[in-house]
Amino acid sequence: MMNIAIRADSSTQMGTGHIMRCLTFANALKTKCSANVYFFCRNTVGNINKAILDAGHFLIEMLPPSSVDKGHLAHSSWLGSAQDEDAKEFLMLMGHPITEATIVPKHFDFIVIDHYAIDCLWHKAVRQVTDNIVVIDDLGDRQHDCDYLIDQTFQCSTAKYENKVPLHCQLQLGTDYAMLRPEFNVEARFGLNQQQLVNKRIAQLNANLEQRRLLVMFGGTDPDNLSLQTLKLLSAQSNHYYVDIILGPSAKHIEQVKDYCDNHLQFTLHVAPKNIAQLMLNADFAIGAAGATSWERCALGLPSLLIVQARNQIEIAKALTKAGAVQSFEATELNTLLIERLAELTDSQLIQMINNSVSVCDGLGANRLVKRILLDNSSN
Repeated sequence: MMNIAIRADSSTQMGTGHIMRCLTFANALKTKCSANVYFFCRNTVGNINKAILDAGHFLIEMLPPSSVDKGHLAHSSWLGSAQDEDAKEFLMLMGHPITEATIVPKHFDFIVIDHYAIDCLWHKAVRQVTDNIVVIDDLGDRQHDCDYLIDQTFQCSTAKYENKVPLHCQLQLGTDYAMLRPEFNVEARFGLNQQQLVNKRIAQLNANLEQRRLLVMFGGTDPDNLSLQTLKLLSAQSNHYYVDIILGPSAKHIEQVKDYCDNHLQFTLHVAPKNIAQLMLNADFAIGAAGATSWERCALGLPSLLIVQARNQIEIAKALTKAGAVQSFEATELNTLLIERLAELTDSQLIQMINNSVSVCDGLGANRLVKRILLDNSSN
């Protein structure tokens, strides 16, 4: 049985996306390979570490952040310590008891790292306890000493990682490798092939001509409170829209959003819902962050307006806008552009976005990764 370690974090500052995509990967590993998966995560403010335990994986909780490292990486401060200290703590946890009957392995078949504050310095430090290092990234802004690199960005080019990975490193690039939960496999979950999904969406648009259903989602934590900002803008258009809002339980401004929704009957807040795919399928249009949930919306053919909040979202928004799957603009333009863009959308534009988005992602990326990396490796 394979033992696999994952080093990733979540927090109010970082959001929840790194842990969520790693959980999807871990679940696929457990299902397809009967792997034991051990998450190494810091006890940060606003973390979702409990979700790891709820999913049936092992959690080795590292110390709370002890310092703000002003290292050489753009996101060094996210680690909560210097890289060498983080790697040292990781190694010291080898053999550590988790329960009375379970200890942390002293060697791993794979170590998976999904962290913008970690580069080749950390990788080299842990080489002694693993056969393979897998990096999940989408920035392409640092050196890696890894055997596999996954970047699920749409139309990601090998040039992005030229001279940033070893020559032997196998690159798994593009939305064919987007790590989406099984609920986003539309054919398996809803019994719809691609054309049937498109037809369903078009019929839904025709049925909702008088009052569209919008979906608002700015990530699990939404530290900038763009959800509330968006709702206030939409409230003046209350006769035109029903609005579903999705937030995580650790969202910084969740009480403000809840209070606002309680006073506006056309707004419904969903906290960490188990039926996100169904909510997406019910929606006519989405407004949200240009992060990993972009692939989820594309898999369900949901036209979207992407709001770019962070540097790592710029490339995603540009590629999807160019492909005609979404429209996008910067978060600083939200107040001036949101209502204008919504008013300008025509049915023909929405239908075109539906057709373009379903071609971006099919929701099977996690299974492809397990086959390409884990199963192929075990047969060598």
